[in-house]
Amino acid sequence: TERTKVSNDIVGFLYSLLQQEVAKLQPDGLYETLCYDLEVVLYNMLVSRSRYIYDVACYPERKKQYIDENNSLNEISVSLKFFLEYIAACPPSGNQPIDELQYARLLTLCSEIINWAYKK
Repeated sequence: TERTKVSNDIVGFLYSLLQQEVAKLQPDGLYETLCYDLEVVLYNMLVSRSRYIYDVACYPERKKQYIDENNSLNEISVSLKFFLEYIAACPPSGNQPIDELQYARLLTLCSEIINWAYKK
């Protein structure tokens, strides 16, 4: 269908951006940094999920906020996993160290690739 074609084109475009950006990166410590960040996010997800019942019992008016926070952590974890898999499969060979803005951009690219891939 036309929708599938558009989604495939967008995913292909975003993936090519990811390839270009990652190729420039310095590989030293990148994988370790991503693993550490994933561990932090997974820990926060675990804490958030285990506290959810108690938090909602104490502050029922914040239920949507707790759900949104959990969904955000889940989206970040999936993006980090995708990024880790990509780095493992296609290690960077550049000399540019990653900065926070570029890191956020790459995670956003990963997130959008995943989102568009599921819109078929």
